[in-house]
Amino acid sequence: MTTFGFIGTGHLGSMLVHKFIETRAIKAEHLAKDLGIRVGNNREVAGQSEVIFLCVRPLEIKAVLKELSDLLKPEKLLVSAAVDFSLKDLEALCQARVARVVPSLACENLKGISRDVLPTLPGHQGQARSG
Repeated sequence: MTTFGFIGTGHLGSMLVHKFIETRAIKAEHLAKDLGIRVGNNREVAGQSEVIFLCVRPLEIKAVLKELSDLLKPEKLLVSAAVDFSLKDLEALCQARVARVVPSLACENLKGISRDVLPTLPGHQGQARSG
């Protein structure tokens, strides 16, 4: 079972967690063990998760990735919600596979779109799509 973690639970991070569960995009049991979602510091979340959603302010990204650098290995997927921090910059700061998803605030009402930038593949640029 894939484990998911969220670093940054302000408006955007909280919205993602709620909507993933509400729409059953991620089953609640994948986010939680037994009865509740586990809460931990950044290192605990990154260490226990295979897919890590990074929902912090762009100015905080470098410090967070520096703190987690030894935990973000190639078998992990880091999904950033920061629009102004490129995949290339993320790749330079960690060993994890990286992607970006930028949901609009209208997504909270299931009426918006998300812009996804998929991981870089050998010989290709990061691929963007909206959906």
